[in-house]
Amino acid sequence: HVEAARSVVSLLQPDRLLIMPTCISPHKVMANDTPSPDVRKHLCELAFAEIEQAEVSDLEMRREGRSYTADTLIQLKELYPEDTLVLIMGTDMILSLESWSRPETIMELAEIAVLLRGVDEDERVRSHIAYLCETYGARITLLEAGVYPAASTDVRNTLKQGGGSELL
Repeated sequence: HVEAARSVVSLLQPDRLLIMPTCISPHKVMANDTPSPDVRKHLCELAFAEIEQAEVSDLEMRREGRSYTADTLIQLKELYPEDTLVLIMGTDMILSLESWSRPETIMELAEIAVLLRGVDEDERVRSHIAYLCETYGARITLLEAGVYPAASTDVRNTLKQGGGSELL
């Protein structure tokens, strides 16, 4: 995620890049040994400290219950009504966006920037993005920032099996 953040800053040159650890993820079952939200926030502060525009936010951690992106964007729009919100995600997330809670709200409130991982999924991702733009009026930008060999989910799974340190 740190390399992705560096790419986003380089390509989009945002005034601010909010890093937002969730309290309770709606689409993941957290392992018993998952660090607490406060520890994850601190780890994010350490990881992103060298990126000047990066700012770790506890907005989702302060909300009770599951953290839904639509709710977060509603809050951010209230906090920053004049700003353009850009939601950054990987290709795995853009392909599943319609299954999220209130995807129409997400696409209405924020532009979306998608970091391409590699050419293997290029055509499928581009086709799905075209569909989202046509069907929902989504505003989506592809960021060709280099190859990211694995999604964060893949990295976590590999680490649990004793490998993957080269991906950190």
